[in-house]
Amino acid sequence: MGKLLSIVLTDNHIRIAELSNGRRGVSVYRLLTKEVPESLVSGGLIVDVRGFAEYLNATLKYANIKTKKVVFSLPSDRIMSREVVLPEMKEEKLKTALKVNAPEYFPVELTDYVLSYFTISRILEDETENGDEDEETQERKKAKRKKPGIGRSRSKLRLMVVAVPNEMVQSYYDAAKLAHLKLISVDYIGNSVFQLTSNQIGDEPCLVIQLDEEHTVLTIYNETVMVLQRHVDFGSISLLQSIMDKKNCSQEEALEQLERRQLIHDNFDDGDELTDTLYYLVSNIKRVIEYYTGRNADHPLELVYIIGDGSRISGLDELFDKQLNLPVERITALKQVSVKESAGLSMKEVLRYMDNIGAVVDPVDLIPKQLEQDIRRKLEAKAYRVMILLALFASVVIVTVPATNFFNEAMETIDLQNKLLTVEDVKPILDNYRQAQTRYSDVVQVQSLVRTNNESLSNFIDIFEQLRPSNISIQSFSCSEGQVSFSALAQGKKTVVKLIQQLGMIANVSEVKVSALSSVFEGNQETVAFSLTCTLINQDSILNPGTKEEALENMMPDEYSEIWAPDEGVEEDGTGGDDTDAAGTENEVLEKNNVQSADIEEGGLESGQTQLAAQVNAAAVAPAGEADAAAVPVTEQTPGGQVPDAPAANPGEANPGEANSGEVNSGTANPGAENGGTGPEPAPVTVPDNTNADIPAGAAAEGSGPASAKGLESGGTAS
Repeated sequence: MGKLLSIVLTDNHIRIAELSNGRRGVSVYRLLTKEVPESLVSGGLIVDVRGFAEYLNATLKYANIKTKKVVFSLPSDRIMSREVVLPEMKEEKLKTALKVNAPEYFPVELTDYVLSYFTISRILEDETENGDEDEETQERKKAKRKKPGIGRSRSKLRLMVVAVPNEMVQSYYDAAKLAHLKLISVDYIGNSVFQLTSNQIGDEPCLVIQLDEEHTVLTIYNETVMVLQRHVDFGSISLLQSIMDKKNCSQEEALEQLERRQLIHDNFDDGDELTDTLYYLVSNIKRVIEYYTGRNADHPLELVYIIGDGSRISGLDELFDKQLNLPVERITALKQVSVKESAGLSMKEVLRYMDNIGAVVDPVDLIPKQLEQDIRRKLEAKAYRVMILLALFASVVIVTVPATNFFNEAMETIDLQNKLLTVEDVKPILDNYRQAQTRYSDVVQVQSLVRTNNESLSNFIDIFEQLRPSNISIQSFSCSEGQVSFSALAQGKKTVVKLIQQLGMIANVSEVKVSALSSVFEGNQETVAFSLTCTLINQDSILNPGTKEEALENMMPDEYSEIWAPDEGVEEDGTGGDDTDAAGTENEVLEKNNVQSADIEEGGLESGQTQLAAQVNAAAVAPAGEADAAAVPVTEQTPGGQVPDAPAANPGEANPGEANSGEVNSGTANPGAENGGTGPEPAPVTVPDNTNADIPAGAAAEGSGPASAKGLESGGTAS
């Protein structure tokens, strides 16, 4: 902040201080005191505003002061003050609360008064404080509050509320305007004294007496916090007037006599007229001290300070010391106040302007009602302008955005139309493409109509052979219009259940049914004979999503894990894994079931599928009498899916087969039908991958009589 003028105006004198307030405190550049012509000021009110403005301009010009910023401090006995305590809140809410409660503070009509305030101190009050609680509870809560972050408290403010006549404040604003000065603030002299003296005293309870020319301000502090403040309508002018009347001298001469000669006695018993003049002031000071002591018995006053114009009167400190029974000190230096060397001023002279200096620290900023209304109207007008600008901006946005979008869409439409003109030759190509799509859809539809369920048999057999437990022996197998039927032998019912579960994991298999279930026990070994039927759907045979790993891991119970090896299935080239180990496993299974194994010539998966398809076609066209014989029994083969030509496990007499097939008989077997006739014999079905076709005689399938079967075109031999 730059330089500014701090002016204190009384009825007789005007004190002007050129100051600046910064981070390091207040700097003093110039001090000036001048007498004020009569009829310009009365009781702090500028009666003749224009005359005072002219006088002020002349005074500043005479002193060669060019600073235009000004702060006034009002030392009037017409100003009312009241200490109040309110909850801490925002400034605007605090001002509103003070205006609402002002009639309770001041018993006058407040329409002609300007309200303001300054903060004395901040009070922290516990929300949980309760006088009805026992001592133990209170001690426990106090202990909690000592911990950081524990305990809730609310803050209150001790405020000094000031009510100043509106016409008085308005007169200072008008005078500054006429004098071409920029008015920064109008302060209350009680606040000016408080802002400065609170930094000059100690922490002990003390009384500060500011004796000025026309009034006296009494302020009591405790730990540098103002406890109370009172005004006494008595000033040093009363002493000066007494000397002037008695000795017929000027005011300056009377002040000089009071400073140099001790005309004030230390008691009122001597009958000295000048000393008796101070009796009114001393009596008011005693009443203020008694009031404070009655409310603050634990903190009695320990010291008295004298400041202001009266601090220079000789003998005044001895009088107060004896009458108040308290030690009295004079403030001889000011903290956070510096005097510029160019000013050539002593600290004694600076002490006379303490209220001027305090006015620039933190003024209360009294504003007349008219100016307050003007400011409010300007703020409202500014708010309206902002709202109008925002509305205009919103309107522009609302209009501009759609217009911009419309323009962009129009340009895009034109661009697309231009592109359309360049691609007109593509239309015949598009028409041809659509026609091709239509023809393709027709072909797909026709294909779906002519497709039968038997077409997925080959894939079903591939998947089935991977999932089939190794201790299940397929005795017969047939398929007609997607209806698959086979009979088999299994070691235990658990194996049958497992087979049914594995079939359910094939995507195109439905309606799995088991019939003719019977068991035969040989020692501890259970052999189950059963028949199973299922329906194939016209789609590829694949495992249901997410079930393949489960199928491969959970295919067999733990007791059969040694005789079943799913990892040794058919490889991609149609050849098996380790033929020797697989053959050993096969022989063991055949021994338990007392079934002879059959050798199948090398043909791979594709050959087996071809033979199975031929057998299915033969069964489909065979007569009804031969259809039953078309069910071809099959048994387990080595896991490799490829067995070299070798004699059967149980050798017997072999009859020479036809050119593309052979027969091996176990015991005595006659080729022919079940009834011993010479009709056409059912062709055997070779299940590819992991199976050898075992074709017993027709009667053997029913448990009696010889049986024979034709060999496969691939050269497989059955017994």
